[in-house]
Order: sequence, then structure tokens, then C-alpha cells
Amino acid sequence: MPPATASQAIGPCEKLSIIQDGKDVADADGVFRLARRPFTVRYRGAEHPGLAVSPTTELIDALHRRARRELWGSAGDFIALSPNDLPLTKEFEIFVDDKSRSEFAEVLGGEEYVELLRHLVVDYPRLDTAAHIPKASGFEPLESGDGYALEVRTIDHEPVGQTRFSRLYVAYFGTMDRLGPARESEYRHRILLRMNWGACVVAFEE
Repeated sequence: MPPATASQAIGPCEKLSIIQDGKDVADADGVFRLARRPFTVRYRGAEHPGLAVSPTTELIDALHRRARRELWGSAGDFIALSPNDLPLTKEFEIFVDDKSRSEFAEVLGGEEYVELLRHLVVDYPRLDTAAHIPKASGFEPLESGDGYALEVRTIDHEPVGQTRFSRLYVAYFGTMDRLGPARESEYRHRILLRMNWGACVVAFEE
């Protein structure tokens, strides 16, 4: 059987919901159908979220092919946002063997991170995939304390009402843990991230 692609395996959107015009928009098998107006993305989870959004399925297909629900990422992958803007992810890299994972870890912080990641993969063999995926990080904690929200008024600096895209493929990521060498005592200084992920589609009315 061939590996699943995004069109086959988006599935229910487990941790994202969308509000538009003050109303919850229900997804249908992971697809949110929206008017071309501003909207708010809500992340339903305790983890700090990020989004990687693209007009193509390339990223989501690559993640599905790896068939891992968790992966290693970097705190340096989060994009500084213009207020209420949803940037598009234009490139990414996935590291799936010892050599490429070591190159990924070397960039994070040298040999200490290389050794750390190598030991972590031995301890958790299914957590064998690292990725450099630029992510939008403009979520704000909800006052209720049960998640985060990102209000979207522009997409890649273009007003939502004028966006040229009919569909956007949304990969969402939640930071489950931050890790670093033993000397990095402060949690916020640890830049190796253990992340979960899921995927949804935003489809705009024609």
C-alpha cells in the first residue's frame, strides 16, 4: 500500500478550531470552510503552539510519510510575526538518520546537542525524526486558561479578503518539552523541542 498523502490522511482536526464572525466553524474531516474575512485560530491544548501554513500539501505529505506523531524541533524555528499576520512556510527540512540528525543538532548548539539528541533517540526509538520547519508563533493564552488564540487579519501580509489562495494546508505543532545539555538549568534556554503535530485545511469560499 502506498504511503498516505495529505489528501488521504488529514483526518479530524484534533487540536485546532476556528471562529469567524463570532461563531465556531465546524470542520468536516479536517477541512474548515471559511468566508474570505478575518478569523481566529484556537489551539485546544496546554502545549505552546505554532503553525506552518502552505498553499501546497508538500509539508503535510512529508510528515505523513514519516508516520511519526512526535518529532524534534528547534526553538529557533518560530517566526517573529507582524500583528495578526499568518505567514506562509516556504521551505522546510526533515532529518531522519543519525548523520542528518547530528547536523541538525550541531546547528542548535554544537557537540553537546549532538550527543544529547543521539542519546534521546536511543532511549526513544520512535522519536527518530527531527525537522526544521518555520512556524508562526503569534498565539496568545486564552483568559480561560484552556488554550491559545491567534487572530488572523492578513495572510502573508495580504488582507484575508484579498488572498489569492483558495486552500491553505495547516500543520500545527505543540511544544511538549524543551531539552538541552545539563548545564542549561533554565527551561527557556533549552532549545531542543519535543513536539506533537496534526494537520487541517482552510478552504475559502470562491
